[in-house]
Amino acid sequence: MGCDSTVTLNLTINNSVESSFDTAACIYYIWDGTYYNQSGSYTKHYSGVNGCDSAVTMTLTVNQPVTSSFSETACVSYTWNNVEYTLSGAYSQTFSNVNGCDSTVTLLLTVNQPKTTTETVTACDSYTWHGTSYTSSTSSTSMPSFTTTGSNGCDSTVYLNLTINYSSTATETVTACDEYTWHGVTYTSSTSTPSYTSTAANGCTLTTTLNLTINNSVSSSVSDEACIYYIWDGTYYNQSGVYNKSYTAANGCDSTVTMTLTVNQPVATSISESVCGSYTWNNVEYAASGVYSQTFTGANGCDSVVTLTLTVKQPKTVTVSVTACDSYTWNGQTYQNTGTYFATMTGSNGCDSTTVLQLTINQTTTASETVTACDSYSWNGTVYTTSGNYSHTTTGVNGCNLITTLHLTINNSTASTANVTACVNYTWNGQTYTAGGTYTYHTTNAAGCDSTATLVLTVNQPTASTAMATACESYTWNGQTYTTSGTYTYTTTNAAGCDSVATLLLTVNQPTASTETVTACGSYEWNGQTYTTSGTYTYTTTNAAGCDSVATLQLTVGNSVSLDESVTTCDLYEWYGRTYTESG
Repeated sequence: MGCDSTVTLNLTINNSVESSFDTAACIYYIWDGTYYNQSGSYTKHYSGVNGCDSAVTMTLTVNQPVTSSFSETACVSYTWNNVEYTLSGAYSQTFSNVNGCDSTVTLLLTVNQPKTTTETVTACDSYTWHGTSYTSSTSSTSMPSFTTTGSNGCDSTVYLNLTINYSSTATETVTACDEYTWHGVTYTSSTSTPSYTSTAANGCTLTTTLNLTINNSVSSSVSDEACIYYIWDGTYYNQSGVYNKSYTAANGCDSTVTMTLTVNQPVATSISESVCGSYTWNNVEYAASGVYSQTFTGANGCDSVVTLTLTVKQPKTVTVSVTACDSYTWNGQTYQNTGTYFATMTGSNGCDSTTVLQLTINQTTTASETVTACDSYSWNGTVYTTSGNYSHTTTGVNGCNLITTLHLTINNSTASTANVTACVNYTWNGQTYTAGGTYTYHTTNAAGCDSTATLVLTVNQPTASTAMATACESYTWNGQTYTTSGTYTYTTTNAAGCDSVATLLLTVNQPTASTETVTACGSYEWNGQTYTTSGTYTYTTTNAAGCDSVATLQLTVGNSVSLDESVTTCDLYEWYGRTYTESG
């Protein structure tokens, strides 16, 4: 019944057994199915013959493998523990160390190679290389070599590719007149001793010797006299003076001849005459104006020329072409028709002068232009904004006045404005707008002119709100009762006339109930209340979710009893809160 019971304990205490051992292992050790990878003391418990614990303690030493590395540099190859390596790299070998575990040694090996290079040299006459003098070029199959130790510690062999060029001599033979300048030195007599040293095309010394022959120039003079001009060896002279000509002498040098020349001039006179028709001079008749000459022999033996400047005046006939508009007045006479007209008078040269008038009479013309325009029309520099008839005078293709009349019709453009308020967006004339603003649309009205429509647009936006609520069992929101947790929305119209979406994040918690069955002796205290009789009792409080929590107590109240208890155990026994280590 759970009431007071007096128990007498008859207790027998047996003792446990303990033992230990030491062991060592590599990396890990397994003892009775248990894996150990660290050194330490470990205990296992077994059951002894007296039914008590038998504790075995193991002192374990766990040894680890040893790793080490070393570096080597070798030429061509390296042998380690009877293994030959010819390439650089990291190589490992495994041994057994003093603690019986693996010992891994890593060789970091660098294998260098001997080097071979070729030194190409071009020299003049001879070349000394590493103490040896060479006087001829080497061939590709027999190049000298020299071996040293390279920067990597291996052999470095250098081969000599040698080209030997040789110095040379030359003779320059020259024949010159009077003097010759050679490499900055001027020579005036023949010689064969000068020499000059330079670098030849092969880069070696070139010694050139000058073999020089100097020849001398010659000169002579003559005198002559001529009329007007003189031709000497194809050269034309028309003035007295001293002239030189150069020829090539037999020795190849200049031969200079000097001529003293006297050029005499003919005697010239002139006369002038002016006549009408023709003129006779020294039995020669001249009918045209011009300059005419007759020649005689002068006192200096040259020609004497007389020049006649003759003006022969002729009757004149002049043709005048005139184009006029409507009429033309000539020599006091007015002409209104196209035609050819004549007039005779004395010319400025004293001879008859006949004038021929070839007259063309053009007439003034008219034209008209009909135009329909929108709002205004610009015509010949003037802007017209009203309908009407307008005229403008210009020059026609015939050079006379062209009067053009404009028959003008002015139509007007139209405009309209619409004020619109919309939610989110608005489509107007095929275009969707998502932002408020002023927009225009252009088209053509019935008169064929611009029609401008203006949209003054206000775009309002929907609104959204979120509310979080926690309730017990149910929750009423916007006239709707909800009994389960969830997310709920409610749509209405906001102040701007657009959708207003409210979201409710609802948590619905439930009341809880519990039943506790208790058997007690004499009395029982529960939630601050002491009960002495059996029965069913309830207690209401608030649970963690904030809702009602109803606890029900099913209570049985009984009487106390007594009994004996016999126990045999090992080492110690705990009974009703006390520990016993001896039998009793």
